[in-house]
Amino acid sequence: VEDDAQYGQLLELLRENGETRFTVRENIGATLTDRKEPFIATFSTNSTLEEFDSKFNEFDEHFGMLIPHWYVYGQIPTWGIYIAEYPMINIIGCANELTDSFRRVFKIEGNGYEQEMELLERELKFLKDPIGRRIFFKNYKIKNAHQQGV
Repeated sequence: VEDDAQYGQLLELLRENGETRFTVRENIGATLTDRKEPFIATFSTNSTLEEFDSKFNEFDEHFGMLIPHWYVYGQIPTWGIYIAEYPMINIIGCANELTDSFRRVFKIEGNGYEQEMELLERELKFLKDPIGRRIFFKNYKIKNAHQQGV
């Protein structure tokens, strides 16, 4: 989440759909680490972003230095989120009736990737191989990339 307001909107959405808590679990198999056990934390839907951040700082005091992958889920099986910092992946799976609500909270437009064009352009600079570039465009579902100068 970007800030207190977005965290609050997410919690409100979860409460409206019957959640009282949600869990963040590290995908230990995708994280470069010697640890054998994943980081797992459960938060109340009445928690604050400060409490959320504090728990992560206990896990990684230099938060942002590790590049973990995360599952985020609640008790109700109508939604779930997968987050990876690199390559940048945010997958939100939810029941159809929740789609518009999650799009609103996370400010997702279109396929979501086109909003991140600046970040994707920086990532693309490292790909010189035409096959790698083609895979990049396919994976991120970027339409008309050649017309955008990317």
